[in-house]
Order: sequence, then structure tokens, then C-alpha cells
Amino acid sequence: ETTVPWDKINDVIDAVTRMAEEKHTAYGLPGRPYVSPRITQLYHTGVCIYFTHGFSAKGVADPDRVFSAIEHSLRETIIAHGGSISHHHGVGKIRKDFMGDTVSPTTVELLKAVKQADDPDNIFGIRNNIFTE
Repeated sequence: ETTVPWDKINDVIDAVTRMAEEKHTAYGLPGRPYVSPRITQLYHTGVCIYFTHGFSAKGVADPDRVFSAIEHSLRETIIAHGGSISHHHGVGKIRKDFMGDTVSPTTVELLKAVKQADDPDNIFGIRNNIFTE
């Protein structure tokens, strides 16, 4: 899911669809890629888009690695075309690589300080987001 300004909706959807098709071809995956965007929330500033995508892994060596690489490319595409890193599900492990492009080093330090104050034993969200160290 992502948040997208009103004037970027079609750009993001079209770019993600194209990238999914390109990666499908590049990895030689069987069948056709499946991409289904849906707008779930509306705001004055834009919308939340959920992308459901699927690729056949039949006969594909190391499908987890392939799917992870495709997911990463699709997230890069979303951000490059005006979408956000996330809407409300958080960043977690899958999207943590994009934090450096999304928040400042000062914000990272602030978040780490808050986590240290609230969770000094590092119980919650271990190895998620910016807390991977």
C-alpha cells in the first residue's frame, strides 16, 4: 500500500504495471503477471492505493529471491512516481531499504532515541525498519 497525491494516481498505477511486466519478462517467469490496484481511502491530498500482484513460480529456481527483487523494484517505482513508502502498515523488513530516501538522519536518530526510551530491552520490532543493527 502507498499514499499517492491525486495528480499522481495514474502515473503510479501505470508505472507499477509496466515494471511488473518488465520484471516478469526479465526473470523469464511463466504465464502473465497479475497486477490489481485498488483505491481504498480518499483524502483531500490524495488516496491510498493497495497493489495486489502475483507471479507464477512454477519451475522458477529460488522464487523467494526473485519475488523479493520484483517487490523491491515495484516499491522503487512507486516512490519514483510520487507514491510514499507506506500508508499505514509501516515499513518493517521489506521496505527498510527505502528509509534513507524517506526520512532524514536526524529523524532516524530521533526514532532510535524514542525506541530506546520506550523499549530499552529491544523487545518490540526487532530487526524491523531502522532498528536492524
